[in-house]
Amino acid sequence: MELKLPETKTMKEVFNHNNVTFFLDKWECFSSEGGSQMVFVKGFLVNVNNNCKIENWIGRLLHQLSSNTETKINYIQNELRTLRGFYSIVIIFGSEYYIITDIIRSIPLFYGFQGNSLFITDSLEYFQRSHSSFEIDENKLEVFFYSGMVYGRNTIYKNVYGMQAGEIVSIHD
Repeated sequence: MELKLPETKTMKEVFNHNNVTFFLDKWECFSSEGGSQMVFVKGFLVNVNNNCKIENWIGRLLHQLSSNTETKINYIQNELRTLRGFYSIVIIFGSEYYIITDIIRSIPLFYGFQGNSLFITDSLEYFQRSHSSFEIDENKLEVFFYSGMVYGRNTIYKNVYGMQAGEIVSIHD
């Protein structure tokens, strides 16, 4: 699979794809020739099986996803076992989205719904500056005040979720 050279997206650029808004700061974006398959990567990652360049790993990943008979999520899970490092990854495969964090969540990612639109961001603060503010969930805010955290993937905002360590979230029609 032929990949375009990676380009770095900055906070000033908001990327929209199929009614999904991406607000990612300084992520490398790899895309297939047609642009229907993209991989956003932030951080440092190494493929331990064959020490190939990350561009080659992503190209192989996208090629296998398009021709693989096993479920995409199983294939992605198997491929992630070959990676080490500190990273977050977002894979766009047509109308399917895979949001991935490393085993310690070194680069936080958030996703949720604002109106009928899905968003994915690494900064809720900057996302709210360019969009409307999120509605506070009073129950989760109370939990935060008493415990100093909100549990699981929840945040203090309604319909806004944080990725947990080592998690893969699959979103599709």
